[in-house]
Amino acid sequence: MKIENSYKPLVSVIINSHNGKNYLKNSIESVLNQSYQNFEIIFFDNNSNDNSKEEIFKLKNNKIKYFYSSKFIKLYKARSLAVELSEGEILAFLDVDDWWDERKLELQVKLFKDDKIGFSCTNFIIKDEINNSSKLAFKKLPSGEVTNALLEKNFIGMCTLMVRKSEYFSLERGFNHKFEIIGDYDLTLRLSLITRLESLNYNLSFYRWHNKNLSNKKFDQNISELRFWYDENNIYFKKFKNLKYFHDFIKFYELKSMIKKKIKIISLFKKLFSINLFFFVKFLLIKINH
Repeated sequence: MKIENSYKPLVSVIINSHNGKNYLKNSIESVLNQSYQNFEIIFFDNNSNDNSKEEIFKLKNNKIKYFYSSKFIKLYKARSLAVELSEGEILAFLDVDDWWDERKLELQVKLFKDDKIGFSCTNFIIKDEINNSSKLAFKKLPSGEVTNALLEKNFIGMCTLMVRKSEYFSLERGFNHKFEIIGDYDLTLRLSLITRLESLNYNLSFYRWHNKNLSNKKFDQNISELRFWYDENNIYFKKFKNLKYFHDFIKFYELKSMIKKKIKIISLFKKLFSINLFFFVKFLLIKINH
């Protein structure tokens, strides 16, 4: 497909942040240094109290549109509000602790010249700060009608996602505010039902994995949100063979979580029974008498 050089749509880069001062300079500068320059940055400061605003204004760039929430809002409602503030034809998403290769926008924007493409992603590098290592996220990404592939594996990194805004607003809703962790996965699954994905197997984004990642901190919530998603949405995806795989995946991790909890209970009882009974009773009597 021949790409016209005149195709230069405005891209709205959505950056949501809560107390991201330590990361935001690297993240924003990776956008400002893009080879493709027709963009705006919607920086949605979600009630930060770490002087993030001062760091933003130090950058002194009129492409940055700064918005501050006077109260903390859950992530996917904050993302929705940021989208509503945008003016671009194409939406791109970047979390404040991640960053981009300088060619990212240039290479992905070209894909949207084909009006059959509603969303796009690229491969990315996972920077594991817990184990001090780096690795490629995926060997190869699929393109086209990808619903079945997405049900098997969530291969779309949020820091790589770009969406045609008209497709985003053609959905019954954009981001689902009920979710705290899987809202991006939910969005791309629903997009896959109405439009095509074009993927680039280049490593154009960098995802920082650390102890503050929500998906890392809240594993059980992640699984409970996937369960909720399945119960609410399986009727729309029942024709796809990998829906069963998706359901089995949830059941496996629900079982794993239950086993972990039972092990903790067993360990607690072991600790209780290992206590010297005489001293334990003496301890209780002292507490009662006081």
